[in-house]
Amino acid sequence: MFSHGLRGEIPLGYNYSSSYNQNLTITKASINNINGKAFDNPISWFYSCNTGTGGSKSFAKAWANLVGGTTWAYEGKTTYQYMMYPREYFTWNAKINRLFAGKWADYAEFVELARESYKFSRTGSVRYPEAGSGATLLKFTR
Repeated sequence: MFSHGLRGEIPLGYNYSSSYNQNLTITKASINNINGKAFDNPISWFYSCNTGTGGSKSFAKAWANLVGGTTWAYEGKTTYQYMMYPREYFTWNAKINRLFAGKWADYAEFVELARESYKFSRTGSVRYPEAGSGATLLKFTR
């Protein structure tokens, strides 16, 4: 799941004040409204921040207890920094400097214009969010 995450909840309407958006939040308590028998030994990945924070009392553990299978989640903040561009991209500064004379804003504008033209990144996103600074990927089972 790609979403925002807070300790103990997945706020799908994150940072929106309307009651509709607030009702989109999935909490540890509301997980029980989901039919766990609808899942057959799933492998669940939560790329959201803090879904695994709290260990045995985390959202991820409650999810694993309900649906079974294996659940992977992060304790701490995740980063989407490398989703659009590989890590190596950030080491290509010399090439970027040659092409854009060191003007990062010009390059960023170029990328955004390209995305607007095609409505997606033509280079795709074959990468996933990863652990941010100090975060840890944890495995949960029933």
